[in-house]
Amino acid sequence: DIMFMVDIVINFRTTYVNHNDEVVSHPGKIALHYLRGWFLIDVVAAIPFDLLLVTDSEVPNVPQSQTKHP
Repeated sequence: DIMFMVDIVINFRTTYVNHNDEVVSHPGKIALHYLRGWFLIDVVAAIPFDLLLVTDSEVPNVPQSQTKHP
């Protein structure tokens, strides 16, 4: 998961070749190009779904006698 997040950061700084075969190195243009392209796919890939999809059956039950009451 951390590698996907690092990849996203790197992609915001990586140059690209535009339709005129020119290398674009302007940070704002790079960011906009990435946001319009692979950004959404990369963000979805970086989401830790295994942590988000924890169900109640996977959470251990704590016996009532071990809980604190105010």
